[in-house]
Amino acid sequence: ALAWSWNGGTVNLRRNARGRWENADDPACPLDNTKAGTLARAAAGVTASMAIEGVTEFSQYGLDAPQLTVLAAAGDTIVSYDVGNGSITGEYYVRVDGGDTVYLENGGLAAAFRTELAPLLETESLPGDIAEVTGLTVKTDAQSYALRLTGGEWQRTDGEEPQALEEGPVRSLYGLLLATDLSDCVGWDSAEAYGFDEPQGRVTLTYLDGEGAEASFTLEFGDYDGRGVFVRFAGSGLVYRSNAAALDALMYPDWTSMLPLKVLERDIDTGEIGTIVFERDGAEYEVLRLRESEDTEVIYSMNGWVLDTKRTDAWLAALTELTAEGTAAAEKGRAELFSVRFEPKRPAEAEDGEAQAEYLPEEKIRQRPRRRRR
Repeated sequence: ALAWSWNGGTVNLRRNARGRWENADDPACPLDNTKAGTLARAAAGVTASMAIEGVTEFSQYGLDAPQLTVLAAAGDTIVSYDVGNGSITGEYYVRVDGGDTVYLENGGLAAAFRTELAPLLETESLPGDIAEVTGLTVKTDAQSYALRLTGGEWQRTDGEEPQALEEGPVRSLYGLLLATDLSDCVGWDSAEAYGFDEPQGRVTLTYLDGEGAEASFTLEFGDYDGRGVFVRFAGSGLVYRSNAAALDALMYPDWTSMLPLKVLERDIDTGEIGTIVFERDGAEYEVLRLRESEDTEVIYSMNGWVLDTKRTDAWLAALTELTAEGTAAAEKGRAELFSVRFEPKRPAEAEDGEAQAEYLPEEKIRQRPRRRRR
């Protein structure tokens, strides 16, 4: 058995019938047997470099009110150690079984036993075999939503219709969740004390493991404190203190940054374009998109001149397929290099009142100039 009092608290450990260490006050506590074994070796391996005998004034060694008291039991033998002040050599003054001899001990007791129960628990960790994240479901006090990787594209799926999202911002969002620090275990099985009776956030991540099988885990977020937010795996009694960055980002995601960036708000089918108006340096150029007949190639005409169809098609494709890398607020004084306006095909009214076709009339075909090589 081991027991120690430090920092106003007391911890009691014992070996059970199977030889494993357990918390004597709560055997169900998930104690890490390896960490407890390290403490046992520290208690069994106490050595001293010096002994001061016949001491009557223990206050000069800090032993009138020791900072740490350790009890170690082996069979019928119980040994107590009182740990006082540290010396200039880095060693500590230690009193054994309340005797009048003070030993100068190497500091092993202070290093091992100045701890509470929480750091000795068998803690959990996030999965280490995540090959690909496939989904994220978030329920928080602020909002709830679901994201899913479908056909290689991230979508928000909690609305009436799936909404496409950019992969980069989504990856940054669940990346914060995967970076949740679970090293600071603060307690065991005290849900109400940390806000888990009504958690402010519940997040489930689904993923493919290294063998391609789908798996998931759920984290619950409790109350904030001055150093972070309390978090635990759903169904677990272990509570950790972690940075609040993940919860804050999940509660208030920047949906604008996750939506696909489009220069053109809607797709434009070049076959439906009748006129392209190009303006630059105060001059306006109008390009008509026509065909001689249903079986002939497209003709682009500007001011009576026929433009090169292949090059004009390439220019149109470049405009209609523009992609964006970001957005910026409009500012006064920002120079406009040029503007392009697309107008759909519209039948012109002939003199007889009948709508003309989209193809060039015969007289225009005859008058059409030849293409010039450049």
